[in-house]
Parts: sequence; structure tokens; C-alpha cells
Amino acid sequence: MQKKINTNPTASRPLDLVKVTRLGDYFFDIELENSTRTTDDMLARAELVNRIAREKFDAKIADLQPLDLIAAMQSFDMGDGEVVCTAFLESGAALRTLIAGRFFELLASECFEQAEKAVQMIERDDLHEDLRPAHRTFIIAGVQ
Repeated sequence: MQKKINTNPTASRPLDLVKVTRLGDYFFDIELENSTRTTDDMLARAELVNRIAREKFDAKIADLQPLDLIAAMQSFDMGDGEVVCTAFLESGAALRTLIAGRFFELLASECFEQAEKAVQMIERDDLHEDLRPAHRTFIIAGVQ
């Protein structure tokens, strides 16, 4: 009988430890799962902040006060003077568009900041809830 020559160079090598134990895949999978969980948590938090901000924005638009519009107009400073002057000279509609844009920008920013604070308070309360004892402990005289 003729002996068959092995032409596959990897067949003569011992198997890698990773292939035998699958530990390399396990640690990679755990790292990938943790990364995915972190990403999912960040996305869920961002969605919650955006939802709260949208609700606050809608509520403020529904209860619009003249002071809100005045504050938007007062938010322009000397750096914006040229833009305001150009809009004023162009037309009343351009000036209204500029003021409305600033108003919505400020309102959205304020609502987002409030939503971010609300989510931080929720997270802080959840953290403190985890640190609280599960139930009250009663001490009977002489027995602990």
C-alpha cells in the first residue's frame, strides 16, 4: 500500500486552544453583548429624553405666552444685529421668520434641557431605589 501524503498544512498542526475550548468566542460574545446592551441603553435613554422634550414642547406651544416671544426677541445680541437688520430691510415676513426661528430654537433647547434633567432625576431615583433595603427590619426585644 502506498502511504497518502498530507498536502494540507493545517491538518498536521494541533488545533488552536480557541477552537478546542471555544473560550475565545465566549469572551468575544460577552464583550459584544455588553457593547450591544450599552448601545441599546443609550438609544432607549435618548428616545425617552426626546419623548419628554416633545411633550414639554407641545405643552408650551399650547400655553404660549407673550413673554415667551419677547424673550426670543431679546435673545438677539449685537452679533446678530446684521442678520436682524437684513431681515428687517428685506421684508416683514423675513423678520417674522427670523424671530420665529429663534423662538423655536430657544424653546426646543429649554425643553430638551428640562427633559434631560427629568431623566437624570429618574435615573437617580432608580439608583437610590436599588440601594434601599428590601423591607423594614423589626427588632424584637432581646432578639436581633
